[in-house]
Amino acid sequence: MPLVYEKDFENGIRLGVWQALESDTFFLEGIRLHTVEEQEIMGLQARKYSEWLSSRYLLHHLTGRDERLVTWKDDRGKPYLEGNVHHISLSHSGKFTAAILSDFETGIDIQVYQNKIQRIVPKFLSAHEQNHLNGPDILTRWHIAWGAKECLFKAYGKGSVDFKTQLLVSDIDMLAGTCQGSIIKHDVHAQYELSFVRLEECILVFIAKEIFKNERNG
Repeated sequence: MPLVYEKDFENGIRLGVWQALESDTFFLEGIRLHTVEEQEIMGLQARKYSEWLSSRYLLHHLTGRDERLVTWKDDRGKPYLEGNVHHISLSHSGKFTAAILSDFETGIDIQVYQNKIQRIVPKFLSAHEQNHLNGPDILTRWHIAWGAKECLFKAYGKGSVDFKTQLLVSDIDMLAGTCQGSIIKHDVHAQYELSFVRLEECILVFIAKEIFKNERNG
């Protein structure tokens, strides 16, 4: 069973990483699909189909339930579990699938290390962030920053976000495995503590704590 990482936290977080080396049949035999889900995955390309199956399998494992809960999506595409108070988030990269359950709005991201990330750094990091992210192991720092912003985007959950100006990352601590992240938009101002875990082939980033959140109408 390639469950490569799993951890529970005292503040109501449970997460895991699965390396999906099994066939689609393995996952189909391990979870019972509901009619609405069968319709959702109909016509998915092979890679997306496999990712869908592995993420639902992992998510069911993390719930610890005998009976699997349906994973729905709201009108913005944000996933949630039917009849469950936990917030959830999912991520895929290569053969890796990550999932998180949390008592508060959350986000998780997993990225297999790629040198080509350097080409897109100016697209998701402001000049200020680039200057302050300089340091040893810059490739890992870039992946952490990208993963952190993906987590913030998922926690916001409403789409239409400028990664450079409205999602901000700071204070990456390579020893502690933490960084700070902020969402600054007209309708919300929020700050989170994020954690990251360096696995052999990839970097895992997730929201570990909600520091504050102010929402406004309009």
